[in-house]
Parts: sequence; structure tokens; C-alpha cells
Amino acid sequence: MMRPTIDLLRANAAAHAASSEWIVLRHLLTQHEAIAAADAQLATLRAEAELRTGRPREAHQWIARVLSTIEQSGDRHSRRRALNLRAVAALELGELEEAQQTFVAVLELAYNDGDELLTARVLNNLGALADMRDRLDDAVTAYEQAIPAYQRLGDARGLAETHHNLAMSFRHHGQTREAEDHERQAIGYAREARHTTLESLARLGMAELKLAAGDAPLAEAMARHAADRFVTCGDGLREADAFRVVAAACLAQHKLGAADDALRHACQLAVARGARLLEAELRQLASELYLAVGRTDVAREAADQAAQLFEQVGSAAKATAARRRAH
Repeated sequence: MMRPTIDLLRANAAAHAASSEWIVLRHLLTQHEAIAAADAQLATLRAEAELRTGRPREAHQWIARVLSTIEQSGDRHSRRRALNLRAVAALELGELEEAQQTFVAVLELAYNDGDELLTARVLNNLGALADMRDRLDDAVTAYEQAIPAYQRLGDARGLAETHHNLAMSFRHHGQTREAEDHERQAIGYAREARHTTLESLARLGMAELKLAAGDAPLAEAMARHAADRFVTCGDGLREADAFRVVAAACLAQHKLGAADDALRHACQLAVARGARLLEAELRQLASELYLAVGRTDVAREAADQAAQLFEQVGSAAKATAARRRAH
């Protein structure tokens, strides 16, 4: 009697995933948790739904619960995907050592099984990890290895993700012209893939570039629009990142009350989801806000909190910079 239920659930879940209906998919598989936990395909989709709705902690916990079932099923494809999702969750939680080790293991599995798409995704993720550790050359090398594979496969979504990640790496190192070029390519590929979340991410990246160029009002408007899109798709983690940019843009315009409101909202979302790197960036921005209103002691405290978080996720350069700003 159970088999038709699993088959129907798989069909419905696959349809929701194909349409990027991650909120609906998460709700569906939460309702049928016992069935999902016992089936490799459904268990993997539940993990992806948690990640796609900005819940890396829940994704990580879920995979820890179901990984042995997936491994025992003999479904190598689901096993590879589940391990990759666990590594992505660890990355978003700031557990960089775990992410590194798991990505390397997945890369070997994907290569041995001839899974070119997952190989490209892991290279993309390794690039993001290198960027978090302030290793621009390693990040760019990983991204440039992923792009040809995505091109061969005709995977517009993968190309959008990688170009967006390249844009972030170049922006972090002050290479704004290269960053803008890659962000525009990311927008184009996201549109081709009809992936609104990726397009919103790329447009948020463009907002950061506008802020760096001195156009804070436009940056604020673009970031608020991106935040609205993330609210619609239920991604609280990306919403928090968008409000980080809103806060920075408001601070640049000396709209200190609006900056404080945006920061508090973003920090609440980031802390609730265990996103330590994002929380560190928000604490650092809070330090700058406190300095702007003359609260130097509180600014130092926020800077120290940011530095500690940066150190925890393995970003020594960002930790040093955070302390330097307030001391």
C-alpha cells in the first residue's frame, strides 16, 4: 500500500522542484516526513528545499538524520547530491573545514561516476569557499574550471551562479569593472534559465557595485527590490543579505534610523539561520553605524564580535580589518 504513495509523492516533489516551488515542496515533505526520511530521492529533495528557503541549519540537521538511509539505498546519485548539499549547508553556516572536506569527497565521487554537472557545481562551491577565505586566485581558478563544463551541458543556471560568484570575488578585491561584467552575464543567464532567485541575487550584486560607485540611493532601491523578491520566495537568508546592503546604503546617505532598522532585521534573520559569516558582516556594519553616532565603546564591542565571527569561519583578513576600523 505504501508504494503508490511514494511514487505519487516523488512525482509531486519532482514537479515542485522543477518549477522552483521550494516553499510548497518543503511544506509537502514536512507533512510526509516519515516517508521522506525513508526514501533517498525524497530525503535529498527535502534537504534541497531547506537550503533553497534559506534554512542551512535545518538542511544540515536533516541530512545528518537521513544520510545513512541514503547510503544504504545504493542510490549513488542521491548520495552524491546529499553530500554536496551538506557541504553547501556547512558553507553557509560558516563551518568551512567541514565544507572543504565534504566538497573534496563529493568531487571525487562525481568524477569517478562521470557526473559532469555535479563536478561543475562542486568546483563552483569550492570557489565560493576560497573567496570566503580571501583566496581570490584559488576562487577564480575554481570558477573558471566550472564554466566550460556548464557550457558543454548547456546549463544556464550553473553559468548564472558561477558568473555571480566571480562577480562577488572581483568586487571583494576592488575589481569593480570585472565584477560588473560578470554580474551582467549572471543576469542574462538567470533570465535564460527563468530563475528569478538567481536574477535577484545578481541584481543585489549590482546594487553593491552601485553603492561602491557612490550611488547610495540607487543601491538602496535595488537592494529593497531584491529583498522583496526573496521574501516572496521564502528565502530568509538572502533577504537578510539584501537588508545588509540596504543598511549600508542608508548609512552612506546618513539615514541612520533606517540603517539601524535594516540592520536589526537582517541580524535577526541571520542569527536565526546560523549564518555566521553574514552575521559577522552585519556586526561589522553595526560597528560603523555606532561610530557614525559617536558611540565608540559600543562600536568597538560590535567590531570585536565581528572579528571573532570572522575568525571562527577562517577569514583572518576580514577579522583584522574589522578590528582596525573601530580601534
